[in-house]
Order: sequence, then structure tokens, then C-alpha cells
Amino acid sequence: MKRNLLIADDEELIRKGLIARLNYLGFAFGEILEAETGTEALEAVRENSISIVITDIRMPDMDGLVFIREAKKLSPHLRFMVLSGYAEFEYAKTALTLGASAYLLKPLSNQDLKEGMDKLLTQVELDTRIRRDITSRKKLEEENTAYTLEKEVNALLHEPEDEKFGNGKYPAFYHKISSAPGNRLLLGIVNIEEKSCENNFCKDDTELIRFAVKNVFDEISSPSKVLLVNSIIHRRQMYAVFESSGSEESVLRREVEQFFLEMRAVLEKKMGIYLTMGTSSQTGRLFAGILGEAESALRQRTIYGDGNLYFYEDNTVFSGKSFPASELYFLEQYLIQGNVNGILKLLSQLFSEEMLQSCGVSYIRILWVRILNLLLKYYEPEIRKYIGVEDLLHNFRILDELCLPERIHRYISDIITDCISKRGMQDASSKDKIQLATQYIKKHYNENLSINGLAELYNMSPNYFSSVFKKELNRSAVNYITEVRMEKAREYLKDTGLSVIEIAESVGYEDSQYFFRVFKKTTGVTPLQYRQQCRSGKPM
Repeated sequence: MKRNLLIADDEELIRKGLIARLNYLGFAFGEILEAETGTEALEAVRENSISIVITDIRMPDMDGLVFIREAKKLSPHLRFMVLSGYAEFEYAKTALTLGASAYLLKPLSNQDLKEGMDKLLTQVELDTRIRRDITSRKKLEEENTAYTLEKEVNALLHEPEDEKFGNGKYPAFYHKISSAPGNRLLLGIVNIEEKSCENNFCKDDTELIRFAVKNVFDEISSPSKVLLVNSIIHRRQMYAVFESSGSEESVLRREVEQFFLEMRAVLEKKMGIYLTMGTSSQTGRLFAGILGEAESALRQRTIYGDGNLYFYEDNTVFSGKSFPASELYFLEQYLIQGNVNGILKLLSQLFSEEMLQSCGVSYIRILWVRILNLLLKYYEPEIRKYIGVEDLLHNFRILDELCLPERIHRYISDIITDCISKRGMQDASSKDKIQLATQYIKKHYNENLSINGLAELYNMSPNYFSSVFKKELNRSAVNYITEVRMEKAREYLKDTGLSVIEIAESVGYEDSQYFFRVFKKTTGVTPLQYRQQCRSGKPM
């Protein structure tokens, strides 16, 4: 690998002479930069990847020793060769103390220059090798720790309990999650929904999706200790462990609710990854029994829909009662349509005195989480402006502050009507944007198109873009893109001699086998059969 060199000297003749001599001696560098002053030299170090510096001890604005000291702050691994016409021992001693590998006196012989440069290059290679080894070792240690955590959590959840081993059997887990006396712990099963593969991923990208979810999970801050590992048994599931030192159950619940909403907001909008999570009851330790509770909570998605957070203890809230699933379904439809009257009527039913008395206090919290999820799904820009990002994540406290159900009802109604009002002002322009989007798709059909990318291009949320697109064209954006591409593919097959692979690439499909399947599904025949029919004059 070629290294970059910086020569800092106030005399251009000396700089050019050093470059010529280095070339003559057979030294090859990726790039040789020049600086006339110490300030210019520092700027070069700041803006470029430099391995070696040859510097004069005397420069107009700062001497070489000051330059070395400042440059080391910017790039600690820099190696220096110091040149000087002064033979003072103190200069040499200071330069070597600061990290200079060679202190050479002018006039400089070719032999001294060669030996000094060979020494510096050897040191640079050694430094690079050591840093690479340290990085590899750290990465290996992190991978080993992640693998050990994954193995231990899966064992804790699937193996029969063996009390005699205690915490010593799972050291990595108990180092990460203390399970100290008085702490509360909760297990969540994170389920990756199948529609995550519709836009930016395919069905074989499960590991890539889990990797993306893990990265976002690790980036979100939380008062709780948090841990996320892959499920060994279920490829589309992950296990999330949350631990809080708070003594009240509501504390950990609120932290988990906030964490899930933040994950969902990032993953859906930026990556098109859709998650549902079911959680266990709160306990003092992780053991196999709570896995069944989390699975039971997750099964609620089959009744009440995916993309939500389900708590095990909420199962008991509606024991023997009917959860208002149909009302929430129609609420979602009214949100898509912007039907304020329908929304207000449904909210009155959801917050009716009969429903509140029947289901109790927990019902209000469950409703709030579901409604907030829907607003984030269809009205994210508006609700984030209305509440604000930080307030949104801590907005569960408003339930305690408002206290009375009628006040909570009014608060939620005001938020929704305000969001719809703001969206309504954009509707006309949104229709225009969809028309522009169709024109864009027709021009760029051979590029990597995604719903997230198109929505961002027209400053719309992906969910809102999709709903308006379907409303305007009576079909989804994904289907529209496919139609445009298939139409172009038929033209290529009919009018050109391009191969199927070339046509697949020409209409935006890198995978020719996938193009083959889509074409056959759309037209009922293979690309070659279609071409043969065109050439034989048979009707299409």
C-alpha cells in the first residue's frame, strides 16, 4: 500500500529537490504534498491521510517542533523526519522526544535520506500491522461476546432450569444484565414482519434485516439496561431483554413502550423494516417460563394486527371481554381518509363510560399506545411537529397528568384533528406529487426504485406516499413500478435482439431469475415464449 508524504519547508527549491531525490532513490508514494509554512502543513495533516512528514526545523510562522506537537494531536500515528542546518543537541533531543524518527542535518546526503526514509517506512508498516491486529482482536472479541450472549440467552429460554449452576453458568448474560435483587426484568420477542421484504429487502435478507435492527437497537438510549440477540430457532425473531432498577412495574413498562416506538419510527421510515413485539410479565430473572408469556402476547398480532407492542399482562385486561379491534380497524381507515367526523365518533365509542368501566385503567394505556402507533404510521411529520421528538418519546406521562378519561379523550381528539388539518392543507399538492412520481418512475424505471426513496424525493412519509398513490391510481406504487418495467421489457423483447439477461438489467432487475419469474407471473408466459409469439405473429 502506497503512503502519502508531506514535505514542509519554506524554500521551494529544497521541497522540489527532496521530491526529485526520493524519486531517484526509488521511493514511491501515493501522493506527495507540499507546505511552505507550519500553518499550511497543519492544514494538510487535517485534511489528508498522511503517514510521513519531512519538516524543516525553522519555518516562518512556527518552528518544526511546535508543528510536530500540534500535528501529533491531529494524527497520533504520524512519523516525522526533521531536517535542520543547526546541530544543536537540544533540538535533536526535543524532536526525538516528540516522536521524530530521524533528525538529519543539512546538507543531506542520499545515503542519509535513504536510511532515514527506510526506517520511517518500516515503522509505519509496523504501526499499521499493530493497529490492524488490535482492531481485529477487538472485533473478534466483540463477535465472540455477541455469539456467547446469543447462545446463553437462547439456552436460558429453551433449556430446563438447573439451579445448582446459578449465575455462573451464564457469565456473559449476567455481566450484561445483572438481575440484582429488586431489579425488574422483561423479555420481548421482536418479530420481523414479512412486508419488510417488499421494498428494500428480499426474502433471503433475513440476516441483513436482523443486523439492521440490532444496529438501531444499540443506538437508542434508554434508562434501562437493554440487550438484543437473535433467536436460534426462529429466523424472523429476536429476543430483547430490558432491565430496570425501578421498583414500580409502570416504570419499566413505560421505558419499553418508549423504546419500541423509537425503534419503529427509525426502522419503518428509513429502512422499510416492520416489527411487532410481544413481551412477558415483569420478573426478577430470565428463565424458560417467561418465553411462553412473550409468545402469548405476540399471538395477539393475529387478532389486533402487526406493527404493535403487546404486553402479556394486557391479555387479562380483556379476559372474557371483546377488545375493540373492529373500532381500531375503522379508526385506521378514517385516518388514511382524513375523515374527522368518523374519527371523533369512533373515539367517543372507544372512550365510552361503558367501555372504561368494563376494561379498567389499563385499557386507556393500551388504547393510547395503539393510537400513537397509528399516528406515527400515517401522520408522522405532523405529529412530530405537534408534540416534538423528545416529548413524543416521553408522552406516556401525559396519561398520568391528565388523569381523567374525558380529558385524555379530548387531548387525543385534539391531536388527531390538528394533524389531519395540517395534512389537509397538503393534500392538493400531494396529488400533484403523485403525478410527478409516476412521471419519475417512467423515466427512471431502470434504476433502483424504492417506496422510501420516492417518498423522500417528494417530502412525504413512506406510508402516506403509499396510501395517496393507491388512492390516486387504484394500485400500489410497487405494482405500478412493476407494470412500467414489464411494459418496457415487452417492448425490448418485441423490437430488439437483446438477451433476457440484458433486458432484465435494462428495466431495473439485477437478478435475471427474479425478472424471469415476475415476467411470467405478469404475462403468463416466459420472456422467450413472448418473443417467439411476437415473431410468429400470434396475438398477445
